[in-house]
Amino acid sequence: MAFGGVFDVAIIALVSKLLGVGGHINHGPFGAFGLPFFPPFAWTIWFLMFFYFMPEKLVQIVFYVLTAAAASVMFSNVLVNLGIFTWNYGKVIVPFIIYGVWFSLSASGYKRLKWD
Repeated sequence: MAFGGVFDVAIIALVSKLLGVGGHINHGPFGAFGLPFFPPFAWTIWFLMFFYFMPEKLVQIVFYVLTAAAASVMFSNVLVNLGIFTWNYGKVIVPFIIYGVWFSLSASGYKRLKWD
């Protein structure tokens, strides 16, 4: 799924490698070229559920995207506490902006593909 796995690899490369905002650490043998294997699969499953349960009204979609971004920030902070992930510029605001933009673009792209 393009919105999940493919975008995840692009975001990992952009956020962690180019911008230095954060990224995965301690993935050991479960990665290549500094990119972990399993997060793209996890994000693909996340977006399958995200799109399946996405409402149709715009106000509900905005609330849905904000809620999903907040849940992702909370989960990323769990990964930070486990020593698997790191944020270099805060643990709430910057991740919320990154996830919010990602989910907004994905929701609008999905809406255009599905409902137009």
